[in-house]
Amino acid sequence: LDAAASGVNRVERESISYAHPSLFMLIGTMNPEEGELRPQFLDRFGLSIGVTGVDHPLQRRLIVDRRIEFDTNPQRFIDEYGEDELVLTEQVSTARSALQNIEIPGAMVEMAVALASEVRAQGHRAEIGIIKAARALAAFLERSEVGPEHVVEAARFVLPHRITTLSFATSEQIDEQLDEVFKKVLDRQQGQETMSEAEGIPDGWADIDEQVPGSTAASNVGMLFSFLAEKKKLSTSRIP
Repeated sequence: LDAAASGVNRVERESISYAHPSLFMLIGTMNPEEGELRPQFLDRFGLSIGVTGVDHPLQRRLIVDRRIEFDTNPQRFIDEYGEDELVLTEQVSTARSALQNIEIPGAMVEMAVALASEVRAQGHRAEIGIIKAARALAAFLERSEVGPEHVVEAARFVLPHRITTLSFATSEQIDEQLDEVFKKVLDRQQGQETMSEAEGIPDGWADIDEQVPGSTAASNVGMLFSFLAEKKKLSTSRIP
């Protein structure tokens, strides 16, 4: 975990001391029902996502159909979704190039800090993780600066495993608490804007009102895939 965070692996053996660059991404999976990790370990993971089974009959049918399609003709299946993969790959590459040019307004840093404080996250990795993820999302969506909608979406992946008051909580229960936290922080910051006689609501605040509460239906994940769909249409229209 230290090597993943610092980018340097240090080896100490008897009289030997050696350090070398070590850039990698650590992805872990676990079943919460089998126990919990200690908070100091959980805090080292930047993002988390809950995985649940699919209950809707039509969605389950689609999963079966696609599996049959793949088993029948793997190459045709790969080719069918190859364009989607290409659009995603190109967008990630573009976002990486633009990442360092994405501005982070001070108000967005304050918002990230407020969200982390509201859930009583230990240390400061939570707010740092929120800002990093929000900046990456803004770059992916080809925005010039981080907005509140990016901060909220990033927080949905940074904060869940840091909420220590919800042990063994379901994804729905965590979403409900996060929605309450988002609304509380947004209302507070909007109130501060009003008290300071700001000329208008900053860009992005209006969009947030439509996203809270109801993370599942209004999450920026939908916006992200809608963005990719538009990129695919544009790339297709350019083909002679």
